[in-house]
Amino acid sequence: MIPKILHYIWFGKNPLTPLASECLDSRKATMPDWRNWAIIREIVNALAQMKRFFMCKG
Repeated sequence: MIPKILHYIWFGKNPLTPLASECLDSRKATMPDWRNWAIIREIVNALAQMKRFFMCKG
């Protein structure tokens, strides 16, 4: 079975806008069995650091 996960990326330094929050909330109401998976700036930065680390280890 394919997992029901909504992936979204937020690169802003500020919290989600009211419109973005409203959209995610409406999605939760219409698809309650789906999960949200947010990819935020901190995760992207950590992945980039890990990539640089492992490239140097090669």
